[in-house]
Formats: sequence, C-alpha cells, structure tokens
Amino acid sequence: MLAYGRCRSDFAVSAEVACLLCKKQVAAGRAARAGGCCSRAPCGRFRGSWPGRAGLGPSAAARPCARRLFGAIANAACATPDSFTPPEVSKAAWAYAASALREGALFAAFAKTSSARINEFGSQGLANLIWAFATLSHQDAELQMALSEVAYRRMQNFTPQGLANLAWAYAKLFHKDEVLFSGIAEESLLQLSSFTPQNVANTLWSFAKVRHVHLELFGAASAHLQQHAGEFSTQALVNSAWAMAEVALYDEEVFGEVADAASRKIDEYKAQDLSNLVWSLAQVLHYDQRALLAVADSAAAKADTFTCQHLVCVAWAFALLSEQCGE
Repeated sequence: MLAYGRCRSDFAVSAEVACLLCKKQVAAGRAARAGGCCSRAPCGRFRGSWPGRAGLGPSAAARPCARRLFGAIANAACATPDSFTPPEVSKAAWAYAASALREGALFAAFAKTSSARINEFGSQGLANLIWAFATLSHQDAELQMALSEVAYRRMQNFTPQGLANLAWAYAKLFHKDEVLFSGIAEESLLQLSSFTPQNVANTLWSFAKVRHVHLELFGAASAHLQQHAGEFSTQALVNSAWAMAEVALYDEEVFGEVADAASRKIDEYKAQDLSNLVWSLAQVLHYDQRALLAVADSAAAKADTFTCQHLVCVAWAFALLSEQCGE
C-alpha cells in the first residue's frame, strides 16, 4: 500500500564539496574536467532526467544538408504561416523537433497561427504540437493556455500515447495547469491497462515534475509497475521510481520489484541511471542489499563516467541508507 509523506529532506551540496569528492574518486584528468564543471555550476538538489522524446523516438541532429533544407523551408514558411492547415502545422513542428532543429521565428509564427485556430486541431495534432514545442523548449504562454483548454474538453479522444505526451510536454515546459493535469489523470485511469511501460513512466515523471499528486493515479500506476517491472526499460524504471520518491509516495512491494528488476539489468545502467536509482531508494529509505551491492559494483567500475552531481548523489544515498539501517 502506498504511504504518502515518506521522504527525506532536500539534499544540496556546495561546489567545493562536489569537486573534492570528484578529485578523490576519479583519475586526475577526469577530476580536473569535472572540477571545472563544478566551479561553473554548483551541484544542487538532485533531479530526475528528462524521459527522452516521450516515446516518439530520439533523432540525432540533422545532417548539414538537411539543416540547410530545413532552414530554407523555415524561411519560406515564416512568410505565409497562415496558409498552413492545422494538421500541416503540427506535422511540420513535429518534424523540426524530431530533427532537433530550433527555428525560433518559425515556431513563433506557428504559435500565433495555432492559437487563433486551436479548435481546428485534432487530438493527435494537439499532442504532437505541444510535444514539439516542449522538445525544443519553446515557451508560448498564449498557445499553452489555448491548447490546454481544448485538450481538457477533448480528453476522452486522446490515446494513451497522446495522454502521456500531453502530460510530458506541459511538465517539460514547467506549465502547471491543475485542471488539465486532473483531466489527464482521470482519463489515464480509464485507459491505464492500455499504457505501455514508457507511457506509465512518462506520466508518473510528468506529474511528479509539476508536483501534482493524484493519489489514485499514482496508486494504479505503481500497481502496474509492480506487475510489469521486468518489462520496463532502464530509463522507464528509474524515472518511475524517481517520480514516486520525488512526491514522497512509498510502497515497499513496489520498490522491492524496482530494486529486483534493476539488479537483474544493472550492467545496462549508465552513470545517471545508477545515480537516479540509488537516490530514489534512499529518498524513501528502501534498503535492498542485493540492489545496493549491484549499484556499488557497477558505480565503482564506471566511476570515471560520473559527473560531480552523480558522485555526490551516490555517496549521499549510500551514507544515508547505511546510517538509517545500521549497516
């Protein structure tokens, strides 16, 4: 059963402490580079990672020839943005976001014309449009408000992927719309059996990111996670655990399944995955010796790939769990 409120206080360290730990843990050359990074940006409270491209598949930055083509298309489109139909706008925006190409002027033009014609977009078009803006971190308050109002009215028309993308996009844009997230939660509960593991992880991550704690949704999603933990990818598993820990929701059986699934796939975990995983376990004080030994061995072998924040987070988590459990 989920227990609400089980959470440690915020964890923060100074740049000096982070750099010192780096120098003690990694080779001199790596430590120098990490130390330089820390001197520019002090390590702060640990946060979970962005969950990729919300299940649509990452795309490397376009090749030079493609960038020239996309640039030319953007220039032409900016001249007559109102001539695009809503489906064309959402598809074009998706193409630029999937190609990791930022065209500020084009997206500003798309935002203006989309806000004026928002009721003409279908549910899939709305999800793709806001996903594209979020992927490229292009904020537009007018569009975000207009789209959220229409999306809320049509919530029952969204697919599981669309619901997860919608939540992810608004969370990444740091746009906390209580009404919209409540609507997403209610519809997600109705469709949860059709959610993929990535849909579940992205939804949990999004709600945690904006601190919208819908207990029924978290309870149902955590039960889904417990039953299907072995089907979750490394990132999906870690993001789900991070989300529950971030909002101080703890279920011993769920975190037990997470720890067990992680232990079986520990070789697949990268530095940030290991850091996020052990932070989540420590945040809810879940001590699992097998998982911690696996994390410790893997982290020791990959220490030269850790950033200052990762190193400090892992050290803090192990120290806290040892203190609390008397190990």
